[in-house]
Amino acid sequence: MEEDDKSGVDFSMILASSAHDMKNSVGMLMNTLDQLIQELPPTTKAHSTLYSSVQYESSRINSELMQLLTLYRVKNTTVPIHVDQHFIIDIVEEQVARNQTLLDINNISISTRCDPAISSYIDGDLIGSVIHNILLNSIRYTHTCVAISVSLKSGFLVISIEDDGKGYPEAMLKHAFNKKAHVSSSLNSTQLGLYFAYCIAREHSSEMQKGHIKLSNNRLLSGGCFELFLPNDS
Repeated sequence: MEEDDKSGVDFSMILASSAHDMKNSVGMLMNTLDQLIQELPPTTKAHSTLYSSVQYESSRINSELMQLLTLYRVKNTTVPIHVDQHFIIDIVEEQVARNQTLLDINNISISTRCDPAISSYIDGDLIGSVIHNILLNSIRYTHTCVAISVSLKSGFLVISIEDDGKGYPEAMLKHAFNKKAHVSSSLNSTQLGLYFAYCIAREHSSEMQKGHIKLSNNRLLSGGCFELFLPNDS
């Protein structure tokens, strides 16, 4: 943790505190926007586009502030992950509900496939944040639909999020997030979300396996597919 040489002030702590305050303010704005949309629903395509843009950008800012705060805490080990048993369907449905207004405005359908009995020992809040970030990105780039599926494979809990957009760029598919993730000056919002997902996945580990992520195109749908692999001991 670095300190300012002249004042002795921990500038990183100031940034973290400011980011936390900004995140709370953006959250209040998002709640107000949701109320506005319910009371004054869009009546034209132009209104729908405007509402969608404002809601997406506010949600994106809120998510990125949360990601930065979480990465700061993980790096400085101030807040360890809180592992408990969770039914995965509950986490998935919570994130779908969180983005339902944005889905409706953009006429995007969403399907979920998850056995209600599937549970795992994870940090539910952090995994929920990963799902939210990827889902938000999928809503932005998909054409008509998004699909979320949960399965158990070879000792892993696998959460997949797919869309029917153009898919991940080739350069992003080659980026070794599951081997050696790094942050550079060219990191954009999508890559920040993937780096965040990578870090949270790595925080979930067992004696034999470590969590990781995987990107691909043209799986069940024609667009991109994000997969989160978490060691499953339940």
